Amino acid sequence: MKKLFLIVAAMFAVVSFSACSDDDNGNPLTEMRYVKEIRSSQGEIESFEYDQQHRISKYTRYAGSCSFTYDGNAVNITANSTPFATLQLNNAGYAISGSSSDGDTYTFKYDGANGLISGKYSEYEIYTYRWNDGNRLIESSTVDPSSEYKYIQTYTSLKTPKCNIDFSQGIGGNTIIPCLDRLFLGKQSTNLIEEIGTTNKSSQYTEGHRYSYKFNTDGYISQIIETWFATGENDEVTTYDIIYY
Repeated sequence: MKKLFLIVAAMFAVVSFSACSDDDNGNPLTEMRYVKEIRSSQGEIESFEYDQQHRISKYTRYAGSCSFTYDGNAVNITANSTPFATLQLNNAGYAISGSSSDGDTYTFKYDGANGLISGKYSEYEIYTYRWNDGNRLIESSTVDPSSEYKYIQTYTSLKTPKCNIDFSQGIGGNTIIPCLDRLFLGKQSTNLIEEIGTTNKSSQYTEGHRYSYKFNTDGYISQIIETWFATGENDEVTTYDIIYY
């Protein structure tokens, strides 16, 4: 089950920001935009469909697709017509727990403003967060414990454009359950991410991604440029074009 959507976690992301926009004064846009497709320079296309309430109803990636059906505060997800996972949502529409068909369970907690403060994906994968000036910061991680790693995470001064998919953390899409981090994990950060990553305290090895953004004439993100880097390795660049309904 996990093989279908397993993607390397984005906790190793480091981002450098550059952008051209007609909204350079930093004022947030007020009209919500809904993402239709994300197209990468590697030829990958992700597509999104929504129901009449603007909730995700279908997500397609690679040769597979997931369908989302809603029953009160529960979201049932099927992958290629096979039961895949279920999410339980709070009244704001954010995941508070989840379970997969192979027995994995997940729990999430939020502050009073629906900002994510913890996420537990397994006994060995737990993250906690704190918020500063409206932006989410990693506080601890069992995957990269703070005793061994330094977390690198900063935000730009540019406000996050109003979009249903959370691009404030970068390109996203890095969870076992499709669309979990993009749509179901609490409010978006106020600003677009500038850097997020880790450095090993003993070896000084750093790995991550750098992101830069381009904007359309309406001020919404039209392209995200992602640069993976690691100490001693050549950079690898991938661009993502964002298409809206």
